[in-house]
Amino acid sequence: MLSPFSQRLPATSAAPDDRQMSDAHLVHHDLSGLRSYLLCQKDTTTHQAPAKEPTKINKRPTQLDAESAQCSIFMVSMRRLPADVLSEIFVNVPNAPNSSQRNKEVLALCQISSWWRYVAFSTPHLWTALSICLPNQTASYEAVGPIKDFASEWFGRTGTILPLALRIQVNVPTEKDDSKERPDSCLKLVQSIIKPFVHRLKHLDLDSWFIYSLLIPFLSQSVPYNITTSLILRAGKEERYPIHQRESPDPPRIFPKLKRVKFERDLLATEPPFFPLPWGQLTHVTVNYLPSQYWIDLLSMCPNLEFGDFNFPGDVYDHVGVEQDIITPIPLHNLKELVCTFMESFDPYVFYRLDMPGLTTLRLGASAEDDQGVWMWRREPSDVFHAISSVRRMALIKEWPLCTYMFTMLLTHAPQLKELELQLDSELHPLLEVLQADPFQKKHLVPYLQFVTIDVVNFYEYSPTIGVHTFPIDFVASFLQSRRNGEEVQRKLERFVLYFPDRKDPASKAERRKIFSKLRDLKEPKFDVSLLLRHRGNHKGWRGRLQDFHSSKEAM
Repeated sequence: MLSPFSQRLPATSAAPDDRQMSDAHLVHHDLSGLRSYLLCQKDTTTHQAPAKEPTKINKRPTQLDAESAQCSIFMVSMRRLPADVLSEIFVNVPNAPNSSQRNKEVLALCQISSWWRYVAFSTPHLWTALSICLPNQTASYEAVGPIKDFASEWFGRTGTILPLALRIQVNVPTEKDDSKERPDSCLKLVQSIIKPFVHRLKHLDLDSWFIYSLLIPFLSQSVPYNITTSLILRAGKEERYPIHQRESPDPPRIFPKLKRVKFERDLLATEPPFFPLPWGQLTHVTVNYLPSQYWIDLLSMCPNLEFGDFNFPGDVYDHVGVEQDIITPIPLHNLKELVCTFMESFDPYVFYRLDMPGLTTLRLGASAEDDQGVWMWRREPSDVFHAISSVRRMALIKEWPLCTYMFTMLLTHAPQLKELELQLDSELHPLLEVLQADPFQKKHLVPYLQFVTIDVVNFYEYSPTIGVHTFPIDFVASFLQSRRNGEEVQRKLERFVLYFPDRKDPASKAERRKIFSKLRDLKEPKFDVSLLLRHRGNHKGWRGRLQDFHSSKEAM
């Protein structure tokens, strides 16, 4: 039985008011004092009473501990947060916007207490994103019924106005599945699930099951997605259904307000002009596999592009009209941020024919060494690199074994550069030499450089021959001093960040301490120097620092 003190506590998990908190503090204080007194009495009784005669006092401290714990739980600071503050925290808890993990994170909040569950159910924005998965493509209406009910209940907590984000997955049957049923019927099931919410869907994420031959009928038979602005397509290329031979829906009718599209795999590995999307109104496009021959066609269809992220499986120079005496520039006056990565060597002809006067951020990456002989002789460097003259922020990424000549060309044609990020799988020394002042001309290639980030995690993490002790810290220190105190710089360096591998062996730790000590000595007012440790397996690199324009959270 609870003591009279504990009976004064309310039997609820709601947030306590000031009077209840005052009572709880008094109860906790009284219980603590009573417990101490009983323990003293217990010690006295133990010495005086026979061992075979337990007293009631022996049982009381345990009961008091339980009651004291109840008071402690009642006084937890989280319980004092007002509902509106707790609701705001809940909205920012889920950090997996495009996966089923978000469902689990949201439901976990509802399992802490009845008060948290009440606040969660009363927070409409917490339920605006959902990921659903059909068990397989031959699912029946009976099997899909619980999923429809779950989706209706989930989105029902958002009210009737808030925009929604939905990801749809369908488990693809394995080769051992002997089912002969076509997946066409599954399309109707999916449409029956999303039909009640189509008019509120602002973000739609279609998983790898939606190959082209299924995607087109799915879009053709759907009612218009009148407020959908963001779309993710995760399917791959389908050889059996060439796009130019298929009847396509009217893109503006299906997606009248679409602005952002992401192709997660090689679904766009056929002719982009025939893909049923309103290209002319898109502002953000990500294509993780874009055949080089479609590069110019794709950009020509996107005059309003503001952000582009493209991955090329091959070279571009054969498909941009390099041999033509007269070329037509492609105007991309709204483009502010461009990411180009290459599965092979970096091809600077990706800039050829592009007119990008507003480009401020450029990220380039490649997986193979630069093959200068392929492209250097075709045009003058100024004809190739002129499009990047307005760049203020540049990142060279993806374990790029960058050659010094290419690095020099990039910096030469981006004289207004203020921020530089290097994530390279090569020696750092020759690249820093390029960033220092020319001893003969007494000037820097990038005199306005203010922020430098260098990521050497990949280069030093697992190399059997290159140890941390080979890191050129003295040369780095000399470079930093020259960018801070040199007479040739127009703007002094303000921040230097070094991402370093978190190797656990004693030798690496000792070398890191030397490097950190050297960098720390360079710190001064208005100059920030940081050494950040990362393990390669948990290191997302530049992608982890890149804003995800295609997440459901961003779309909302």
